[in-house]
Formats: sequence, C-alpha cells, structure tokens
Amino acid sequence: MTKLSRWPVEKEKMSLFLDDFWTAIASLKSKSEAKNFFNQFLTHTERKMFAKRFQIAIMLILKYDYKSIKNRTRTSDTTIAKINNWIEENRIELVSVAQRIIQLKEKKVMNLEAAKRSMKGRSGGVSVIEEGAREIVNHIENRKKESSLTK
Repeated sequence: MTKLSRWPVEKEKMSLFLDDFWTAIASLKSKSEAKNFFNQFLTHTERKMFAKRFQIAIMLILKYDYKSIKNRTRTSDTTIAKINNWIEENRIELVSVAQRIIQLKEKKVMNLEAAKRSMKGRSGGVSVIEEGAREIVNHIENRKKESSLTK
C-alpha cells in the first residue's frame, strides 16, 4: 500500500508541491507524454490501482450494477462504494472526464467497424481494446432503450 513519509511537510509547502504537480499534469500535451510522465513517477501497482479506480468510475457513471463492475475489475464492493461516493461528491468533474473517454470509445468502435467493412471479408481477431469499447457502447445503447421504454 502507498504510504506517506513519517516526516510530515508543512501545509503551505505541501500546497506548493501539489500546485506544481497539477501544473505539470495540465502541461502534458499528449497521451504518450502523459504515459511517460506517470510511468516515471508512479509504481506499477499505483498505475494499476488508479486505472481500476477510473474504470470503476466510468462504469458507475454508465449505471453498471455492482456485480458487473466487481466481475470486470476484480474489486470489492467497498472499493466500488468508495468510488461511488467520490462521484457523488465531485460529480461534475468526474462525469465530464468520463464522458470524454466514453465518446472516444464510441468513436473507436465506429472506426473499427468501418475499417472491418472496408477489409471485405478478411478475418481477424477481436482485440481486448475493441472488446472493451464495444461493451461500453452496447451498454450505453441498452440504457438508452431502457430509458425510452420507461418514459
């Protein structure tokens, strides 16, 4: 588990450290630059933990049930509930970022399907990325159908 040093830093200094950190993140210009930055500063475990938390947030925003989230991310109900509380407290920020990711995934699925149609019969396997993106798009479409039936 990640731990802070037992030698605490004064509040004012920590505030400056965090400000520099957020400024650095905001200055990243591409996915590749962000990946390199975080690979240098986060451990393998921290990166995986952060990625799982973000995936849980996306799935909660898309109204997945706890069982589906638990099965896909291999996390506990407690972790899912904690992230659900974070979403409720910071809904605007988390939802806007998650919506951007969802839109990118929808676009990726459409592009992959268009590329498959243009390949005219060539065979090929389904990648994990494509499978995940398609799952989210199908989930969104099913939610839209469900909500239209209840109106």
